[in-house]
Amino acid sequence: MKAVFTNIVNKFLLPTLLLTITLTLAACSDNPTSERIVMRNLRREFPDGNFQLEGLTSRRVPAFPYFHFDFQRNAYDVHVVRCLDYDITFTTLDGRNSSYLQRLLSSHLLNWNEQLTSVFEDAHPNTYNTRVNISLHTSLSERSVHNSHTALNVIPDAHLWLRDVASFEEGFATVASYEGVGGVFFNISHDIILNEINIDEEISNIKTLAQNFVLPFHNLVALDDIRVVTRLHINFLKDNHDVRLGRFEWVHDSIADDALANIASFNLSNYLTISTIYDELSLLETVSFEGFEIIGAWGRRSHPSRQYFFNEDGTGRITYDGGREFIWRILEDDYLLIVFENDILWTQDRNDDIHITYDPRSRIMPYAIDGNAFAIQAAIGSGRNAYIRVEWPPQLHGTWAWEIDPDWVTVMDADGTGHRGFPDELVNFRWLVETEDRQLHKFREGYGSNGRERWSYEFDGDTLVLINWYIENGQERGQRFRYTPIE
Repeated sequence: MKAVFTNIVNKFLLPTLLLTITLTLAACSDNPTSERIVMRNLRREFPDGNFQLEGLTSRRVPAFPYFHFDFQRNAYDVHVVRCLDYDITFTTLDGRNSSYLQRLLSSHLLNWNEQLTSVFEDAHPNTYNTRVNISLHTSLSERSVHNSHTALNVIPDAHLWLRDVASFEEGFATVASYEGVGGVFFNISHDIILNEINIDEEISNIKTLAQNFVLPFHNLVALDDIRVVTRLHINFLKDNHDVRLGRFEWVHDSIADDALANIASFNLSNYLTISTIYDELSLLETVSFEGFEIIGAWGRRSHPSRQYFFNEDGTGRITYDGGREFIWRILEDDYLLIVFENDILWTQDRNDDIHITYDPRSRIMPYAIDGNAFAIQAAIGSGRNAYIRVEWPPQLHGTWAWEIDPDWVTVMDADGTGHRGFPDELVNFRWLVETEDRQLHKFREGYGSNGRERWSYEFDGDTLVLINWYIENGQERGQRFRYTPIE
């Protein structure tokens, strides 16, 4: 009978008792330390007592602390305290937690870092495209300062002897003279956003940065018995791409290395690592297609204002879809690769090697050129898009006055834009000339197909004769209009 009773106690009564005790203790943990005790503990650390309690907040605690359960609940026993001297808030259970010391000092160091960043931007030649992070670490042991990431808040009473230091210069000197500090680790890391790296230029900028920014602060702690390790870390990031073109990593040790003041004579190029770029289709290389038939401007036969421009250096432009720049290459003699610049992909592997590829939206198309006719097949199974060679003859550039009424003028600019009409009734248009049949096309924006005009032109001495081949407002096909040039 006794064994049966013991078994019942072990299986039911004991777990119930433990659960009751757990819930009771958990409920008790919600009783916060009184405000009087919290303020008393805070005044011991800060004699001026310039604090105020703002209320309570919660923390997550185990719901059943004596059991291996993952259940958690909120315990409202954390005091929120505002420090009026620095206008910061921190949390504490009883006023003795060190978190408010760290919060106070972190706020102080944040202010220093903002000062440093401002000074850095004044000293650095590329502030418009630079992101900077500057930090100061210390070590209580001289031997470990090189790899130290120990923050100042581990130094006893650091919040007291640094709280009235306003400037970074004064703070840096104070840190160096504090007897508990065995060394100072000054870390400057920043990113520079650019398109390509000029090694000589960047090394020159780094030396200028060191002389104008690093050295003045370094000299504040250049004491015989204080070790100063200065680290410069720079990432050179490709503009608009998530890749690193290179990095600069340099550590100067005041004990082991030459004086930092001699940086102008240091060979820093060995500390600059450039990422290797693999350009699979030579998209970035300088090329020359001089003499290729494709060079020039081509307008779509059905709508000549939709144009491709192919340049000798392997670049080009389309005029439609808002206008887009592209890179073009000839593959296997009868295939044309067009890669729009926004579709070039930069990818970086674990070894920092960069691979240049192109987005699938770019095209590899069969193409053919026959004199002034150009055809491309944009997609497999589709028909060919036909283009004609177009140009903007220099002899048409300028301002032309209508012979019957000189107040009516036609202006044709070299960039293919123009306008015409009386001074208070001007109409804008774009224009081009078909190379083969010398037809002059004008396109008025916003008029659709009704805004297309087709003309022929010829010269009678200095007089420009335009012959229209469209019908509008009662005009007859082949009607001739004479214009004289206006200087």
